[in-house]
Amino acid sequence: MFTFTNRIQFMSSLHWMMIYGLYYIQFTVYVIVMLCQLPPKKVRNTMSSSNLRDLQRELENKANDLSKLQKEIAKNHQMRKKYTLQLGENELVLKELDLLKDDTNVYKLIGPVLVKQDLAEANANVRKRIEYISAELKRLDATVQDLEEKQNSKKDAILKLQQRIQSLQAGKGKA
Repeated sequence: MFTFTNRIQFMSSLHWMMIYGLYYIQFTVYVIVMLCQLPPKKVRNTMSSSNLRDLQRELENKANDLSKLQKEIAKNHQMRKKYTLQLGENELVLKELDLLKDDTNVYKLIGPVLVKQDLAEANANVRKRIEYISAELKRLDATVQDLEEKQNSKKDAILKLQQRIQSLQAGKGKA
């Protein structure tokens, strides 16, 4: 059975896997940026040299954009984790409220004060909170999916640019 504790442990392990994956990707971006900053070898053809420098600048810009996207994805994953935990807590509260009798006193904490609240009203509030959190999770999922698509397209563009740079450098080596 998938209990709330198991869900938290699962989400925690997903969180760490995601962080390690992002560190690997950020390291890759760092290496790309560092490679772009290497001084180009002297070549006879100055036109291809300036073209190479332009490509390296473009590669560096794309790597920076990719890094920004990855940070935004990580931020969205953090928000999603927070909402997932809140959803689990609210579902537990709803289960507890369902176990209560209709004449049971329910109190809501408002600041430092406990205020008496009707059971039906408390039930309605928790259900609205669950609906809101579920909607936010769906929105975050869509946002993360969109950001990951952008990230993949940036990675593809970076790979193509790296291949162009390598072919230019290989052409220089032969010249």
